[in-house]
Amino acid sequence: MKKVLKILLSAVLVLSFVFGATACVNPNNGGTTKSGLSYKKVDGGIYEIFKYNDDGKEEIEIKIDNVTEGIRIKKDAFAGNTNLKRIIVTSAVTEIQAGAFANMNSLEALALPFVGRYANADVKFKETGSATASQKKAIDAERTIAHLFGNEDYANGVEQTINYGAGTAVCYMPKTLKRVVVNAESTYSIPWGAFNGANHLEVIALLGDIDAIGENAFANTTISELEIPASVKTIHKEAFKSSLIKNVKFADGAKVDLLDSAFFGCSLLSFVGKGDAVENTIDLSLFNTIGENAFDSQNAVAESRVKTYSVQNAGDFNLELIFGDTKVN
Repeated sequence: MKKVLKILLSAVLVLSFVFGATACVNPNNGGTTKSGLSYKKVDGGIYEIFKYNDDGKEEIEIKIDNVTEGIRIKKDAFAGNTNLKRIIVTSAVTEIQAGAFANMNSLEALALPFVGRYANADVKFKETGSATASQKKAIDAERTIAHLFGNEDYANGVEQTINYGAGTAVCYMPKTLKRVVVNAESTYSIPWGAFNGANHLEVIALLGDIDAIGENAFANTTISELEIPASVKTIHKEAFKSSLIKNVKFADGAKVDLLDSAFFGCSLLSFVGKGDAVENTIDLSLFNTIGENAFDSQNAVAESRVKTYSVQNAGDFNLELIFGDTKVN
């Protein structure tokens, strides 16, 4: 995992240097960057990237020189691209419309400052309040990574169904996409359902100032390992429900409120702690509070895989409440 992150971060640094040196000097009201991004200034004073002019390159950093915020990536801006393998969306981007990356055929790695349409999104399934006119908010399926790829079926797409209460959305993510990095430069919460059901992804990395992981954010995923930054203070209910996660590693200094059923049904979960993984071990000193059935690994689909956990630093926690029918010693 650390090796993968180093590779991804190296790519970020290289791209920042290359594209930072070649982008347009002054955005004015529109134009095309030397990296091939056609853009225009639209109502509200934001810059909209409406087309990527493919020149065969495999990597791109999405930015406009001298524009530090207020960039929107329009629907279909990268639609049908067959060459790009790695994309870095910089923090200057504040909106990604549905289907901005539709029908991509070679995309392998994607770095994002947030997941979904906007950075502003609720962490709970039941949305609360509304955004102000100056702070737009992602709602329903807009809170998920699948939103970025749109609802058009294609040969290289993997179908993903999102049930969000008011309805259902069906999106198609590129089957080539295996690695996603969320790099938050300002305080950010991973929203409800962010990666729910994106079970073709192999690596997800959380970097930067991420303070919470929303409900069902990683539910039904197949990533085997995840590192939790020290900035994370809350992991919401059912965040990893029925995922195939094996190792969850926390950064030094991490202290988290773990809500109900956070890892419910994670029948392959083997290690929760710091440092090197120790099989079937969970360190409870990482948590301020732990909700009911947070580590109940019972899974109707995989009952034979339920294990016995060795619990470290149990303190005053009620293990029966936390682990449910799962055995501990």
